[in-house]
Amino acid sequence: MIILSVQNLQKAFGGNHVLKDVSFVLQDHQRMGLVGVNGCGKSSLFRLITGEQEATEGAVYISKDKTVGILRQDDAFLDFSEEDREATALEVMYHAFPHLLKAEARLSELERILHESEGNSSAVSEYTSLNERFIAEGGLEFRGRCASTLQKMGFDTEAQNRPFSSLSGGQRTRLALSRELCREPDILLLDEPTNHLDMETLVWLESYLSGYKKCLMVISHDRYFLGKLATRILDITPFGLIDMMVTHTGDGYDELCRERERLSALRNTQSLIKDSAIAHPHTAELSQKELYLKNKQEAADARKAQKRLERLRAEAEKLENE
Repeated sequence: MIILSVQNLQKAFGGNHVLKDVSFVLQDHQRMGLVGVNGCGKSSLFRLITGEQEATEGAVYISKDKTVGILRQDDAFLDFSEEDREATALEVMYHAFPHLLKAEARLSELERILHESEGNSSAVSEYTSLNERFIAEGGLEFRGRCASTLQKMGFDTEAQNRPFSSLSGGQRTRLALSRELCREPDILLLDEPTNHLDMETLVWLESYLSGYKKCLMVISHDRYFLGKLATRILDITPFGLIDMMVTHTGDGYDELCRERERLSALRNTQSLIKDSAIAHPHTAELSQKELYLKNKQEAADARKAQKRLERLRAEAEKLENE
């Protein structure tokens, strides 16, 4: 099932194109690694997907009722409200579930009403219906899951109860990552999630994301991390996209490097063919009769050029078919 579709996407700032002709689809359960040199538009692509920026051309389509979560590299806590900034780390986690907090408060209020006035049929009916929905949506587990995730991300009990304002920049980034992991959006976008993580936390995160049941897109310069995690890699290059499915678990980035080398060789060969054709434009149409009309040296040069073209074309065809 297609969850995300990007079609002919372009993003320009002034006359400078950051992204050009980007098209791909993301299927349910896919884990995509997004790579490319700095400045190629990886973070801009994330902002276009979330709607923070508008595309110069093209479109982004997200399946109906699907949620999107993002960890930003430059401002991981941009979405934090004033309430979040005045809360403790654990309370910030709770705030990621406003519908459950609202339902929890209403259930407490209904319990008080029922205690004060037994036999209130409308309150009983509302309580029963709301409680069933609250349980089905994870209302009994979300607080424990928030604390457990923070623990795995390096927050002990004392740190969980510290106010957000007292946390370091690295702790705030880990808190933002923890909150997105707990929310489990249908499309999770992570921009350099391994920053500020120690080895123990990194190993846990790698294991957790490898089992993520929804869609995942990750920007990372950590070759080993992407190699272990990604089932698909999208490489944004100056020559266009390299979109590659990973066939060997743990070998994704190495497969990408081999594909880059193959395409680079192909482009070099095509460039040689073009240069050779320009240098000897008559060879493509040169007939045997015309060869005999030339002097021996020119005929020999023409034959050499012809053979060189044929060899280069054969090499290009071989590379394209690999």
